[in-house]
Amino acid sequence: MPMEKNNLLTYINERFPIPGVLLISVIVALSTASIPRPYPGSIDSSLIFLVMVAFAAILLRQRITDEFKDKHHDDVNFPTRPFQRGIIDRTNLIILGIIALLTEMAAVLLAGGIVSLIWYMPVLLYSIIMAKDFFCSQWLEKHFTLYFVLHEIIFIFYAIWLCSVFDANISVETFAWIVFFINLLISIEIGRKFTIRKDPKGRVVKDTYIAVWGRETAVIVISIQLMIAGIALSYVKSTIVFALISAFISLFIHLFSRSNIAVKTVIVIHSLLLILSGALL
Repeated sequence: MPMEKNNLLTYINERFPIPGVLLISVIVALSTASIPRPYPGSIDSSLIFLVMVAFAAILLRQRITDEFKDKHHDDVNFPTRPFQRGIIDRTNLIILGIIALLTEMAAVLLAGGIVSLIWYMPVLLYSIIMAKDFFCSQWLEKHFTLYFVLHEIIFIFYAIWLCSVFDANISVETFAWIVFFINLLISIEIGRKFTIRKDPKGRVVKDTYIAVWGRETAVIVISIQLMIAGIALSYVKSTIVFALISAFISLFIHLFSRSNIAVKTVIVIHSLLLILSGALL
């Protein structure tokens, strides 16, 4: 049945908050300014915009597929979420997912035509496998860390697609940029779910990083990702500046590790510092 505008806004606000989506999409798009290219110089701003649109669209598509994939889990543990309480139904979720997919594919094609689409196919195919929980959902539920690692692999394919769009050099520097990009995105992903969630009975739900790994381990993992990202970008740009930024931010992460909001904020600041300084240096 047709979805009321207010219901759509409620769903978006609760499950796909625009400010956060725009922020991570901008971070991804601007990170491309550091990609090693044969002819350094200004980058076509339309390409950066298309990357931003494509990334926001894949985030929405993944959000929709997760609604179906995680329905039983959410029914039990988070019954007040929009899909669970009937704010949005299956049909409208599917329509929203199709719109996201079409937007994503349009942005990919506009970014580089058929060649861009071919390089994007691994991203699309891997995201479909992710939506199926790698065809072993029950087993993966018992192996949280492996589940996490398998989901982060998609960033490898995404980074390779970005390199193809921006005509990256085939070089050690490009490999280092891919390492930078992957670890930057992983740190953001861990930060995004750096929280404790509880079910209706007040029990901790074991589906976030600090709930499963513990706060100290999660902070150590984040620090490692930050340092790898900084060192990799330092190699790309031939300056120690980025490694020093990451080391400084890692120290702050540990100092304020008891505050979930502080950890999330520091991760975002780190991402912005690297991509903005990377674009300027």
